Amino acid sequence: MSQQTSVPEHPVIGILGWEDIHTTNIYGSIAAPGTFSFPILFVPVTGACYETVIAQPDRRILNAMIAAAKGMEKSGVKAITTSCGFNAVFQAELSGAVSVPVVTSTLILIPLIAGIIGSSKRIGIITVDKNHLTRGLLEKAGVPDQTSLCVYGIEETAAYTHISQNVRPDLVDRDGFRNDVVRIAELMMAETPDLGAIVLECTILHVFADDIKRITGVPVFDIVSLITYMCNAVAHTSSPR
Repeated sequence: MSQQTSVPEHPVIGILGWEDIHTTNIYGSIAAPGTFSFPILFVPVTGACYETVIAQPDRRILNAMIAAAKGMEKSGVKAITTSCGFNAVFQAELSGAVSVPVVTSTLILIPLIAGIIGSSKRIGIITVDKNHLTRGLLEKAGVPDQTSLCVYGIEETAAYTHISQNVRPDLVDRDGFRNDVVRIAELMMAETPDLGAIVLECTILHVFADDIKRITGVPVFDIVSLITYMCNAVAHTSSPR
């Protein structure tokens, strides 16, 4: 008989979310029920939205996130993440406010990925809006050297409108969204022959990670995979021998 795995009943990972979770709740994305096989605690942060996180990061939202993160820590979560990769701008403040690990975004993986793929390869980023993925934000994410990066955004697609306007997930054209993202990945490959890896900044893009891997043939890093890795790193999921 195979040994039963013991899964903790209390949430392992805490997710700091937007106030309106419609657009982060697309099936298979970070906030959708059933995405993770382990317990999570999703806490919408009052006031957190496209305007206050992406367009113009608001210090008041950071303070609200810190308060929510401290509450999560008291509830027993083992690590904390967020529902938007642009929260990387708050990485240092959030990780410094609690004693559990904080992973705000896949963007913080870029220095590690650069070491993995070597200096002759470039790292592609697919983001919700390349116009707001600034040098300063990347520096706050721990990416001082940005010479090897190529950034492509979905800001000219219909999906961008859905995200920025908090459209309900059942109204999102999933196939159209996938086709738009695939076209962007294909363009990235065509324009970047030395591409070595792709980072998906937008947390929704995990649902298309396999499509991107298939057409590009390079490693693809997304938030759901990162959170799963974090769970494995911090949680006791099996009985000791």
